[in-house]
Amino acid sequence: GGRRIIKKKPQAIAYGETIAGSLNKPSGYELWYFTGATGEVVTITMIRTDENLDPYLYLLGPSGEEIASNDDGAGDLNSLISLSSLPQSGTYTIVARGYGSSFGSYELTLQLEGE
Repeated sequence: GGRRIIKKKPQAIAYGETIAGSLNKPSGYELWYFTGATGEVVTITMIRTDENLDPYLYLLGPSGEEIASNDDGAGDLNSLISLSSLPQSGTYTIVARGYGSSFGSYELTLQLEGE
């Protein structure tokens, strides 16, 4: 069957917020959601606050499809997803996880560009 990513309940994050998260086991992940509108320019960063973690980000669209993923786009193993235009309005899900079996603490920032 397909990948069952969504087993956990996502937590809310809003534009302009930075939230501290923690992955407490290998292959662990946390889910965050935000409401976006078509055409919005969005940047998501996942910065490790624990040197054991190699952050990995996925962004899922309103119908659950993967829109973007990133491993080391922000330098020093940190992750960055930058979207020049959200494809549709609705609820987006950010999947924050560690690359491979890495885990630890991180900070997640969601930014609406041009604000």
